[in-house]
Amino acid sequence: WNELFLKYQGNGEYPIGPPLDPKYIAGDGCFGVLEGHMSNIQYDGSQEFRYWSRADIQGETAFLLASSGDLLNDPKYKRTSENLLDYLFYTGNFRKDARNNRDSSVYGLIGWAVTHPGIFYSDDNARCILGSIGASAYLNNERWNRFIVENIMANFRTTSRNGFQGWRLEQKDIQANGWQFYYNRDLVYVAPHYESWMWACYLWLYDKTGYEPLLVKARNAISKTMEAYPDKWTWSNGIQEERGRMLLPLAWLVRVDDTPEHREWLDIVVSKILENQQPSGAIREELGDSKLGWYGKTLSNSKYGTTEAPLIEANGNPVSDLLYTCNFTFFGLNEAAKATGDPGYYEALKKLSDFLIRVQVKSERNPDLDGAWFRAFDYERWDYWASNADAGWGAWSTLTGWIQSWIVGTQVLIENNQSFWDATEHLDVKNDFEESLWMLEETQ
Repeated sequence: WNELFLKYQGNGEYPIGPPLDPKYIAGDGCFGVLEGHMSNIQYDGSQEFRYWSRADIQGETAFLLASSGDLLNDPKYKRTSENLLDYLFYTGNFRKDARNNRDSSVYGLIGWAVTHPGIFYSDDNARCILGSIGASAYLNNERWNRFIVENIMANFRTTSRNGFQGWRLEQKDIQANGWQFYYNRDLVYVAPHYESWMWACYLWLYDKTGYEPLLVKARNAISKTMEAYPDKWTWSNGIQEERGRMLLPLAWLVRVDDTPEHREWLDIVVSKILENQQPSGAIREELGDSKLGWYGKTLSNSKYGTTEAPLIEANGNPVSDLLYTCNFTFFGLNEAAKATGDPGYYEALKKLSDFLIRVQVKSERNPDLDGAWFRAFDYERWDYWASNADAGWGAWSTLTGWIQSWIVGTQVLIENNQSFWDATEHLDVKNDFEESLWMLEETQ
């Protein structure tokens, strides 16, 4: 049903269509995986699909399937995971054309989506690559190592001296300016949701290669971000989400540079998140300073549903966000617990794990929703409920990558009593890294 997918995807501006007829067989990943469900619920309980092929979703879902395939010894999951990575790096257009031309300043970067290959978000590249790393490790298959390393290095060379890339970059601008322009600028952009997981990629690659500039740039960026905490953090859909995104790089900084200050930074962020953890394990959403928020609370009925938006109207609303906060916090908290051995972190992790297991969707009428998680959960009503003001990813949206992958992947890690750091330790990327160093020639 690839033609049907292309029909509803269109140019990517509004890639929405009806649920698939059950007569269509589920694919094997060779053409990728769809993004998820729209939040609008029809009279019969069904929900529209988002017919969009994004790069981050491919890498993340590959991780979900590879980790599950390993745990359950399911060859179909493993095979589909491999196909998704091949689609991401070979047959899809995410790494084609200029992004696969060694003379190009965008070489190695991964396009945001099939319909928008010339747009790059550092965070989307980071999640895509972390998912690919996890999938490769579980599959014991290293044929994608070159693409993984080249992407990290491509982001490294388009990141400022201070370790920041900014909200997003576009291919036409990078080609016009040259990658050295971005490498040598002094940009500081304190927005963990957009920046922080790429720092984690630098730390992961540093651990595998010993290449000191990766550690220096990541540590510098983390330091500037923590200096700005809490009063100067830009936030997207909530300040809680920004804290959750910082856990991963802070935990891995402790791994490679274990100092009292770095442990203190990690504990500052974890402790603040856990102030909002409920007895059920849910983490309550929280808004930050309205002057620093990209998307604050909806201010009027006329503006409802016109932009991205938080799930709450005021701090104290009993809502958890499984798209922006709980999912990423879950993954980062497991890494923090394993890196430090802190019993308080382990207790919080167990509570969050139990909460996520208890709120997983169960549906016999709509099997495409069975096993998913919606974005919003009201832990007092004990139901999926919140403000549905977000124009694209409202309270009842699902996301195959952002939500599903990091929840399922982390549950597998917990089941195996592992961290992602340890589960991927055996990947050998040294030769691929050495071969990629040409990308940093002419850095001055």
